[in-house]
Amino acid sequence: MSVSNFFNGKYILVTGGSGFIGKILIEKLLRSCGGIEKIYVLLRRKKDNAPEERLKIITDYQLFDTLKKINPEVIKKLVPICGDLAKPKLGLTEEDTQTLIENVDIIYHGAASVRFDDHLRDAVLLNTRGTKEVVDIAMQAKKLVTFVHISTSYCNCDRFEVEEKIYPAHADWKSTIRLAEEVDQHTLSILSPKYIYPLPNTYTFAKSLSEHVVNDLCKGKLLATIVRPSIVVPSLNEPIPGWIENFNGPVGLLCGGGKGVLKTCYGEENSTFDWIPVDILTKLLILITYEKALSNDIDEIPVYNAAAGEKTVMTHKELMDYGRKSIWDAPYTNLLWYPSCSMVNNLYKFYAYFLLYHLIPALLVDGLLKAFGRETMMLKIQRKLFVANTALSHFMTNSWKFKNAKVKALQKHVDEDGTQTFSFGHYFDMTSDGKYAHCRQAKIASSKLLFNEEYKREKGLRNTMIFWILDSVLHVTVFGILLWYLISKIEIITAVNNTINSYLVYFNEL
Repeated sequence: MSVSNFFNGKYILVTGGSGFIGKILIEKLLRSCGGIEKIYVLLRRKKDNAPEERLKIITDYQLFDTLKKINPEVIKKLVPICGDLAKPKLGLTEEDTQTLIENVDIIYHGAASVRFDDHLRDAVLLNTRGTKEVVDIAMQAKKLVTFVHISTSYCNCDRFEVEEKIYPAHADWKSTIRLAEEVDQHTLSILSPKYIYPLPNTYTFAKSLSEHVVNDLCKGKLLATIVRPSIVVPSLNEPIPGWIENFNGPVGLLCGGGKGVLKTCYGEENSTFDWIPVDILTKLLILITYEKALSNDIDEIPVYNAAAGEKTVMTHKELMDYGRKSIWDAPYTNLLWYPSCSMVNNLYKFYAYFLLYHLIPALLVDGLLKAFGRETMMLKIQRKLFVANTALSHFMTNSWKFKNAKVKALQKHVDEDGTQTFSFGHYFDMTSDGKYAHCRQAKIASSKLLFNEEYKREKGLRNTMIFWILDSVLHVTVFGILLWYLISKIEIITAVNNTINSYLVYFNEL
């Protein structure tokens, strides 16, 4: 039986279907596993949009255009389910709960808050208790084949070498959920830093506990797996090269530096970061589902590190170099200033540079905007950049090694399948040119997807040249003023010294 045929007639539940990974997973399942019966998508009511409207908005994205050309009717297999991961029992109605229990064969649990600065209560209720509520549905599902929990490679970032196994818990998940439900926010805020130690933020802490929720509740009872993606980045090829919809991770550096907004950041240039394109991740999720179902082993909860490994990882210096190369090779059409960005590993130096290159220019620009009756924006942008850099500092100054032997071993299923539908091996053998090509494509795609502007290389080159001239003139002017000031100071000091010497000579002669 081929991988795609395994999904024939299956009913699937996807949580986090409106997120970056969730959308690509749904699209890949519908495009490459056409025999699927239905995909239930857990969506919460957002503002005035009901789940049905939100699902329509999602499938109207350019992301689904290829699928619609191949088989437009397949979109009808998506069924929205109104629910909320942060609520007890997922906020589901009894009818919807029963529908899932009676029909679901496969569950992909990917919904989570990925904010690093979430309050401990919010992170635990959504990421840890939410996982428990999804597992409860899985435990009751009458036809369940397998349950796939999407975690993160960094949930054990207190270790700098992470194997494909579950590590001892940093706290008891049951007690932590009880604390989040019963203790007031002020007390939790005081307890939080010590309670989550040695993990750096509430996100990694809550995701770490969620792995133990899956392990404790599912082991020996149902087929379950834990998948740990590293930093999820734009797609390599499918369904659109460079598809991206947020500024998280390395994309933020490329976009901020490329627009001329980000001038300096705090980090260690030689530290590495692990990354995985979102389309490669979705292929791995499908292959892992297939492998676990074939094993029929409920006594073990396997862990897969969906990570680049030693060859494909990048240093921050590499990323910065690719960004500098793309300034002229793939320039943005509209810029705020000439793109240039440096990374410093000294915190005090970073503060000084941030004041000089970020805050002072932001104050000047906002002052001009206010003078002309326009809405100020630069200080808000710079505040977000500073908060983001502070939150990411632990990850930008350290390196991790993620073992991924189990993930690489999935290649056997690709070979058995006889097609390239789920091929991923090229990702683990990327050259420097391949990495740059991916960064370049992601930057080009971000023009339309993140900044809503058409990519026009000639116009971008012209604007980049204009800002390069302005930037050069500004630097020369500032340097000239400083030089003039120093020379004038020296002249004054020389004049004073000459005067003093004259008086000394006069008094000596007397």
